[in-house]
Amino acid sequence: MFLSFESSVFMGVPMGFFIVLLLLVFMTKILSFFDYKYLINLLSYHFYSFFFPGSLMLIVLFFFIMFMNVYGLIPGTFSLSSLPLMSLGMGLIMWGGGYVYCLSKNYNGCISHFLPQGAPMFLGVLLVWIEILSWIFRPLSLGIRLMANITAGHLLMFLCGSGVFFSGSFFPLVVVFLLALAVLEVGVSFIQSYVYQLLLSLYMMEGLE
Repeated sequence: MFLSFESSVFMGVPMGFFIVLLLLVFMTKILSFFDYKYLINLLSYHFYSFFFPGSLMLIVLFFFIMFMNVYGLIPGTFSLSSLPLMSLGMGLIMWGGGYVYCLSKNYNGCISHFLPQGAPMFLGVLLVWIEILSWIFRPLSLGIRLMANITAGHLLMFLCGSGVFFSGSFFPLVVVFLLALAVLEVGVSFIQSYVYQLLLSLYMMEGLE
């Protein structure tokens, strides 16, 4: 079924890659007129105290995931974020690296989160194991959430697109629905990127408290 998503290739490279590359070159030429150094200095001066050292990494991660999601919406391409190895592997690496950083900076605070404050002593062992399980499933939830949402949208678009040529008199209605679904998927791509980096930032902030 996923073979239907594969694009035509030129010299072994998907044609959709060249389309995105041309768009990036065009946008780079337009955005080159703006003074980014002044903007970055202004933002860092006023809001530096609200960021931790991993904030820049999370911002880059947001745009990286958003690029993968939007790139997968180009006809004939395949979204990398819907691959289990990509989404789960990225979630494990980013979450694991962030937690190692939190352990190095705030070891006692990270360990203390496994036993909620004010919990009865006879429930301590049970609560610790529950917290450990929820801690282990965090990278899985990051990857599965992203993969499931992107894959579901692509499958729905594939099914609707396959039925366009067999819709008969309902052809205009199906086309309008397919276009609306494509716009919705663009919004989902932005939202999933935001949710991904938001959860990672919350996990890191929890470890640093």
